Amino acid sequence: TWTKDAPSIKNVGEVKYQVKAENKNYKDAVAIGTLVVTKRSVTLTSNSKSWTYDGKAHEDTEVTVGGDKFVAGEVSDIKATGKITNVGTEPNAITYKEESDFKADNYKITKNEGTLTVTKSGDLTITTPGYTGKYDGKSHKATAEASVEEGTTYKYSIDDGKTWTKDAPSIKNVGEVKYQ
Repeated sequence: TWTKDAPSIKNVGEVKYQVKAENKNYKDAVAIGTLVVTKRSVTLTSNSKSWTYDGKAHEDTEVTVGGDKFVAGEVSDIKATGKITNVGTEPNAITYKEESDFKADNYKITKNEGTLTVTKSGDLTITTPGYTGKYDGKSHKATAEASVEEGTTYKYSIDDGKTWTKDAPSIKNVGEVKYQ
């Protein structure tokens, strides 16, 4: 059946149609046509960034939108959501809000998510006062103090760092115990 309404297409797909031209002074003419909508290619890239440990939470919310980009009004609130505080790495994940006209099938979305990294700080120092005293029949344990107490654990070695233990060395009788 023929209609005066021209076919149309909005979303990804294909519509094949025929169109007929009529004029009382000419033979009718017919043509075949195709309407095709292909996917928009969108690339989302979040940053990679590195910090030295300082006890603070770090993030980088910037996202670069490339390729064909999104159709205006279909996507909002594009951001990177990665967050890192302690030494290690975290992906800088990308999120966005799909608005009412958004249809995932209309897009080929590629996410290039960066990495957030926190490296060790060189600011941790340790001191150990040791013990020197006359024999008193009591056991005396090694002690240590770090410049940063929170989150710090102590390990001791009495064999020049070949093996480490959480147990602090001690001395009771006359002698000497060297430790690291």
